[in-house]
Amino acid sequence: MDKKIFKVGALRKSDDYKFWRKKTPLQRIAALEELRKTVFGYDPSTERLQRVLRVTNLKKNKKASGRHRDLDDLEHLNKC
Repeated sequence: MDKKIFKVGALRKSDDYKFWRKKTPLQRIAALEELRKTVFGYDPSTERLQRVLRVTNLKKNKKASGRHRDLDDLEHLNKC
């Protein structure tokens, strides 16, 4: 059985707390995003794939609604 022990320290007592308090919220979020990319990997093609899936779902939903406005939008989307 694999048992792991870890200790959680108080962040307020560390130098990390002071460091991150000096950063703006935007800088903190940007750092968090970099960590996420490092841990879960980053592949620019997946971002493009998600956009293609959203457009495909949009077309499917507009066609299913049958409203004149949505069908006009669908015609425009097919030209692009």
